[in-house]
Amino acid sequence: MIEPHTQKHLTVRNYILGLIRSGRLRPGEKAPSEQALATRFKINKTTCNKAVAMLVADGYLERRIGAGTYAIEEFAKNAPVIGVLINLRPGSFFAHLLVGIQESAASRGYGVLFFQSPTGDFDIEKFRQYVLATGIKGLVINRPFVKPFPKVHNIYLNTAAPAGEMIDQVQTDDFHGGYLLGRHLVEMGHKHVAFISQDVSRNDLLERARGFQKAIDESKLKEFSAKLHNFSKSQHNLSSVLQKIFRSDHRITAIAFDSIHVASEGFRIIKRLHLTTPENISIVGFGDLEPGEQTVRITTIQQHPLVLGHTAAETLIDRIEGRLKGGVKIKIAVELAPGDSVADLRGSRHRAKGAFTGKGPGLAGE
Repeated sequence: MIEPHTQKHLTVRNYILGLIRSGRLRPGEKAPSEQALATRFKINKTTCNKAVAMLVADGYLERRIGAGTYAIEEFAKNAPVIGVLINLRPGSFFAHLLVGIQESAASRGYGVLFFQSPTGDFDIEKFRQYVLATGIKGLVINRPFVKPFPKVHNIYLNTAAPAGEMIDQVQTDDFHGGYLLGRHLVEMGHKHVAFISQDVSRNDLLERARGFQKAIDESKLKEFSAKLHNFSKSQHNLSSVLQKIFRSDHRITAIAFDSIHVASEGFRIIKRLHLTTPENISIVGFGDLEPGEQTVRITTIQQHPLVLGHTAAETLIDRIEGRLKGGVKIKIAVELAPGDSVADLRGSRHRAKGAFTGKGPGLAGE
């Protein structure tokens, strides 16, 4: 059965690898045919072929002309595997995160299984059993508040761990990243700014807001002000939150977002409101996007996802191999990446003309 919210070819790939790791498909034995897999999972043969091709490319299976596909002895006997639980989204950040994990795992002789994090109505215990049945030795978790999986080592990567859990973590230095964003706006002459957070229950995201606020407080100038605003991803109310900000304080010249993806969405909303960035409203975000992924190069914080991935895999494997004692919490250094989304207001007494007034065609349907 295809697991909910999992790409079909990955489910088939994980099933075959589970057969190998559990010993049900032994070295030199013939793997299930693509037709048998298609029948079992009720999908087409092309999807099954893609799954098998991935395992052949990774060295777990070999194709024998005219004879079928077989398990390779070396991998079936010797290669341990770690898993990655993640909610893949468009963008280079997650791709680089996964590359970092895979590169470090391969250098240590480990394979990697990717599990798309299920959402909505699903049986969590059944999903846990499905993950553990693959024979992984440890799991990198990139989903907030997911409880540790039993019987394997867990490490949380750049996400919120469940409260009270003494689990290994590799995190971005969120506080310093928020601080760098706030200090940059202060240095560029912005005196009235807002910070938009997408999830106030997540301490890692709140750390970005706290760092931002510290930078504003350090300015020690009474005319500086910063306000924290929240929006709900589930309610898709970012547009109304932005309009509320503009209506409540016409002095606002810059908005910081706790995510580069939210900042990109904010840029599009601001444009629909007939404002321009950075002439009317400057914006900054948090996270890595390639230049081709953005309409405007947003000033942001580089999280170095490749380094995050490398460090998480190395730490998890060290834990698996008994090289670590006690809990480990690692912070990866970040840096400001200036873009084209922040106006230089130093020496300016007024914000740019054409500011939002709460009137006009930009409000239609909002």
